[in-house]
Amino acid sequence: MDGSRPRAFAGILTRLLLVVAWPCMAYGQGVWDDPFESTNRGFRNRAWTFSAGAEQLRPMGSSWASEWIIPREDLVNDTLHVGQWETTAPPSLLLGAGLVWRRPNALWLDRVSVAAQASRRKANERYVGLLKVQEGADSSVVTVDNPLVHEGRAWVTALQVQGHSTLLSGPDGYVEWMTGIRAGMHLAASETPTVNNLFQSMSLPQWHVAWTLGVGAGLKVWRGRIVRVSLDVDALQLAKARQTWVPRARDAGLDGLDWMQGTYRPWRVSLHHDLFQPKPQEGCAAPTHSKASKTLFDPKMGKTGKVKHKGYKKFLNADN
Repeated sequence: MDGSRPRAFAGILTRLLLVVAWPCMAYGQGVWDDPFESTNRGFRNRAWTFSAGAEQLRPMGSSWASEWIIPREDLVNDTLHVGQWETTAPPSLLLGAGLVWRRPNALWLDRVSVAAQASRRKANERYVGLLKVQEGADSSVVTVDNPLVHEGRAWVTALQVQGHSTLLSGPDGYVEWMTGIRAGMHLAASETPTVNNLFQSMSLPQWHVAWTLGVGAGLKVWRGRIVRVSLDVDALQLAKARQTWVPRARDAGLDGLDWMQGTYRPWRVSLHHDLFQPKPQEGCAAPTHSKASKTLFDPKMGKTGKVKHKGYKKFLNADN
């Protein structure tokens, strides 16, 4: 296997790390160059962007206590379960494609991006503790020997609009922060069955809209070609589809998403490749429909020239 590709990839990652560290040194020296300078001259302000990375539903608390106790008329409470939930959420592949627009004269957000993304969300929950067990007419509360596992899976498609504010860090790279809106829709959501009379599980909202925040770094690998690394998170849920309320130990509110027994906050890390399109080359000749391409001399000027020429001949004949 040729080792040039791994070395080239390692070189790009090293340069990206240097880009992140360079602003701290450059700020004190007053060195701020524009990595888009050559792109501004020869390329359009619009670029196609393609991304690949990972998305994860970060648990808002890795473990929490849960109990369901029902009061009875005889003052003897009926305990359905008392125990502890633990959750893990493995990351999933995230793919995206979209457009980026540069705004060279903007004072704040110097770029705007729109991208469509797709990924698969996963969450695994485990319960350990006490459960009520019914055996015939008798019931008793017993300790769970093997943890109860509850798994959830769902595809998600999203449309994300972001504004980028770039802090220039050198002739070849920069750091940035981003803010925007992300709308996602869950498709084909599935969950493993649980003991419904002991646990009430909440399904994912069919759709949700979030305000996002993020940071990133970019590197100009060639004229009109920029590689970016970004990290962004759903900071606040602005709207969610209605969910059927069930008794649960936790509630995400506006901070995240409620799913099964837990609460989760989505976040993403991605590698982007921006492909700016070259400007059309300007020819020397002016277009035929422009004023600059009209005849330089009017026909009337040619007629006047002939009259002067005839007069000059008469003057020569008179001298002879």
